[in-house]
Amino acid sequence: MDLEETIITSWSDFLFSQTNAMNIKEVKSWLLAREIKEVNIFSAAIWNKGDKEIFADQMKNDLEELLGVIIIKWPSIEDLMKETKKFDRYHYENTTEYIQQNGKFISFLKYCMINGKDQHNILIDDCVTDWTMIDSTGKTIIETINILTITGKNGNFTLSL
Repeated sequence: MDLEETIITSWSDFLFSQTNAMNIKEVKSWLLAREIKEVNIFSAAIWNKGDKEIFADQMKNDLEELLGVIIIKWPSIEDLMKETKKFDRYHYENTTEYIQQNGKFISFLKYCMINGKDQHNILIDDCVTDWTMIDSTGKTIIETINILTITGKNGNFTLSL
């Protein structure tokens, strides 16, 4: 799942105060209803090895406690770029070029095609639309869910009379 504007207000705010978590009740309930006990973080806020260490030292335990899950992986943008280079056979000059060319959605698709075969992969994020892709075998599912769908704040209202 994503971090900023999904489960925390911002990277720097959360480092200083756990109270800057957001949508925790809704996400925790969603995870619990699906019996999801382990998650990965897939966030553009984690750019490099240093950010990965900050996440591990200052955020991971708090988020695990708040969400009631174990966080398994938190790849950085640099990690994603390196993996995608192998997959795409394309040389990105830097992480900025990688993000500009791929964005969150395409990065997630490629990440799942490399690391998520024969799995149900779900990205919860504020910058994606609700979308599902199933490969021809039916074994690999890649899904994106906007956080507003989970929180019920997506503006889709039903009027009952």
